[in-house]
Amino acid sequence: MDSLRDEEFRTGTNIGIDHRPRHTHAPWNRLVKIEYGANTRAEYSYNGLNWRIIKRGDLTTPATGEPTQQRIMYYSPAPGYWQLIEEDIDDACNEQTSDDRWVQYIWGNFRGRYIDDILLRREDRNDNGDYSDAGDIERYYLTEEFRTGTNFEAVDGLASPTVP
Repeated sequence: MDSLRDEEFRTGTNIGIDHRPRHTHAPWNRLVKIEYGANTRAEYSYNGLNWRIIKRGDLTTPATGEPTQQRIMYYSPAPGYWQLIEEDIDDACNEQTSDDRWVQYIWGNFRGRYIDDILLRREDRNDNGDYSDAGDIERYYLTEEFRTGTNFEAVDGLASPTVP
């Protein structure tokens, strides 16, 4: 009986509210929307190659149903590569402000190396075009031959290893 009460509490069926997420897919089996109750939590747009190019999400608690963050993704133009090379992140997409952050990804394309060999992820948190301010983040990645990774985050000019 306790498990039935737990299920009623989790799903809200005992008070008439459904807290389970609803996922909406396009005819091409691409996730385009996630809703909780009456609120939209996330919306996704894709290009013709089936790559996600826009992600809009409501990051507020409790949810308002209006997107508060938008990410626009740019991919490598090289044929045969899918790699994400830049993200434009707007943390206040409902307001008439400029972009808040830019994230760049640098991928390795060395002979004999794995195609998904990421080398660097850097984030410009104040949208001034350089990646060397106090709040900016640079994370270096080192991948061994067995594809296990270690990343190094540059903090105040010092690299500290972390395990992803």
